[in-house]
Amino acid sequence: MTNITVDKLTVYPGQTVKITVKWTNKTGMNINATARAISDNGATSYVRDNIILGASGSTTIEFPIDTSATWSNYGFTLVSDQVLESLSNAFTVAPITASVAIVLPSQAAPVEVFAGEAVTVEYKYTVEEVATSLNIVVGNNVAGKTVNLSETTSLTSKTTTVDIPASTPEGTYTLALSVNGSAASNQEAGAIEVKKKPSTTAEITAPTKSNPVTVAPGGSVTVKYDYSVPANTAVFVRLVQSNGTVLISKEETLAAGTASKSTVLTVPAGAALGKYNVVVVTKSGNTVLHTQQEAVIVETKATIDITAPTKSKPVSLFPGDKLSLSVDYKADNQVTLDMVLQVRNSDTRLRAPLTFEKATSTKSKTFSITIPTTAAAGQYDLMIEVPGGTVYDTEREAVIIDTKATADITGPTKSNPVTVKAGNTVTVKFDYTATADADIEVKILKTDGSVLASAGSSLAKTTTKKTKTTTVSIPGSAAPGKYNLSITSKYSGKVLDTETQAVIVEDPITVKVQSPTAAQPVRVNTGDKVDVKFTYTSEASGNVEARLLKPDGQLLVSKSLSLVRSTTSRAETVTLNLPTGTPGGSYDLELISKITDSRLALESKAVSVVSFPVNIQARFVIGQSGRWMNGIYHQPTDMDARIIQGRTMLPIRHVGEPLGWGLGWDGSKQMATVTKGDRMVRVWVNSNNAQISTNNGGTWRTVRIDPDNASVQPVLISGRVLLPLRFVSENLDTRVDWDTSTKSVTVTQR
Repeated sequence: MTNITVDKLTVYPGQTVKITVKWTNKTGMNINATARAISDNGATSYVRDNIILGASGSTTIEFPIDTSATWSNYGFTLVSDQVLESLSNAFTVAPITASVAIVLPSQAAPVEVFAGEAVTVEYKYTVEEVATSLNIVVGNNVAGKTVNLSETTSLTSKTTTVDIPASTPEGTYTLALSVNGSAASNQEAGAIEVKKKPSTTAEITAPTKSNPVTVAPGGSVTVKYDYSVPANTAVFVRLVQSNGTVLISKEETLAAGTASKSTVLTVPAGAALGKYNVVVVTKSGNTVLHTQQEAVIVETKATIDITAPTKSKPVSLFPGDKLSLSVDYKADNQVTLDMVLQVRNSDTRLRAPLTFEKATSTKSKTFSITIPTTAAAGQYDLMIEVPGGTVYDTEREAVIIDTKATADITGPTKSNPVTVKAGNTVTVKFDYTATADADIEVKILKTDGSVLASAGSSLAKTTTKKTKTTTVSIPGSAAPGKYNLSITSKYSGKVLDTETQAVIVEDPITVKVQSPTAAQPVRVNTGDKVDVKFTYTSEASGNVEARLLKPDGQLLVSKSLSLVRSTTSRAETVTLNLPTGTPGGSYDLELISKITDSRLALESKAVSVVSFPVNIQARFVIGQSGRWMNGIYHQPTDMDARIIQGRTMLPIRHVGEPLGWGLGWDGSKQMATVTKGDRMVRVWVNSNNAQISTNNGGTWRTVRIDPDNASVQPVLISGRVLLPLRFVSENLDTRVDWDTSTKSVTVTQR
């Protein structure tokens, strides 16, 4: 097998995960394989049999995930007689994150319905990952309905009707909601009371919940209704609060037969603001004939505009801090409203009463509200509303309540970074404290501050430092480079700790240096150039830099080169120009990635800078005066090369001066010294012994000039010392070649 890819790393119940397998089969026979996806605990598995693997190719295997699947990591294996390929943590089945809550009817605001009619159910919900289903059940499956919930991260309100069968017995019933067939997520006992439909009926036509009327305290409301009664019947027309408290009750007599009627209700001047139900009940027996929920809204005419905090300028607080709330407003009368802080996408609320004086022109006012010490951390929407009624103004995500927490990243860090391939994971370790349970985000950041990858984590309350680890998955598309690591508060975004360049996504480049190398170094003079030859493969285009490093590791010279994508070995050359005045010595050759600064190759002492000239040849002909330098004849010499005792002898100055050798003569000792770099040779006139040093005279080794011929020794002729050329040259790391046909000798200094 060569590759396994998964179309989604996280899948939810009811979805399908697709796993693509690419393979190469060298057996020459088709292989019948079985694919399995198995949960961590081994309790759940998905199997696909009879997968035929030919010579090479790819296939996509689909695993539909059960709607009842529970949260677990799944591994993937492809087996025949043996395991052909496996992938741990191939994908994760995550639970659908959904929240539902019953608004109406509720235990606090039950409804009465006649058997054979429908009850209206209002609910709020969020579904953050995928669309799912909601089951609405009345009683022990007396009635029910399934509706679809679309994906939404904001708290959404919806209504639906549930038909109550005509055969339903009278009684009180529980209303329950459950998501995707799970256990009840929310239920209200005694929310629905079913009654038998009476022969006396009334139907309120205005105002209604869908078309409510707004009235100020002291104003009046006209209630219209149709009715049918077998005889003259006394009824009460009422305004009733959601908790059942009657605000107004007016008696009316309905004449026998079927007709329409209107009743005017006067709202008391001191009536509490809010939403009211309109109810018609019989005087005798107090039977509810009809109810219109929240059909009347009692409120003072006012306009409210929150000026601070706002979504564009939110405020971050800790529990126990004071919130400064500024508003502009107008109000026909003094009114007390509620400031509400509601956790984003939740029913969790904090309330505080606010009193506004009568103002016929716009006024500004600032309130100071203490955040309870028990307040949960989160993003809060800020609202001003009539308790249970009209919302005057809302600022989304205007208040962030945070937990006091500290974090200290202990690994990876800039001094000890982690290198990871794209598509793999990074384990982040940190120490922390928190004054309450807190949520944080561990982020891997690009150099521009944008997020490459992140993972959430929860911190338990602790006043003593504790250690925690969190795993962050690097996207397979992540570009090679150095990335910063950050821990922030989930809600306020406050940075708790940062480590720069702590994560390195590996470069897909491999390099092999061809020249110069430690095994085959090159010698150059100061100011010369060095051609660096190498081969490489790279999964993507990128840049490398060739460097020469001084013995102390400092940079001498460098040059960058762009590489194209190549999955096969490709040759490249980059030329380094040595600065004039470069000191002599050995230099290391290094190739690094420009993206990650990681070392791709190192050749120790691959380049030597020498003081003597290189790439030069000196040629001499036996019996002829003069020399040839790199093939060009130069001036005659004062003494020709000659053969003595079968060896080429000549004044060594004729060779050493153009090749940059150091020459010394001690007349009292009849001793000549020849130096090239850190190599030295000492010989004596009429002596067949010599001394050699390879460390600039630090230590000396005595050798025979010619082990096979003791007669070979330096001689003094006409006041000039003639030295054996091959012995001196080769001990100075210089090549000597003899041409019998031309009786010439060539000295080559590379």
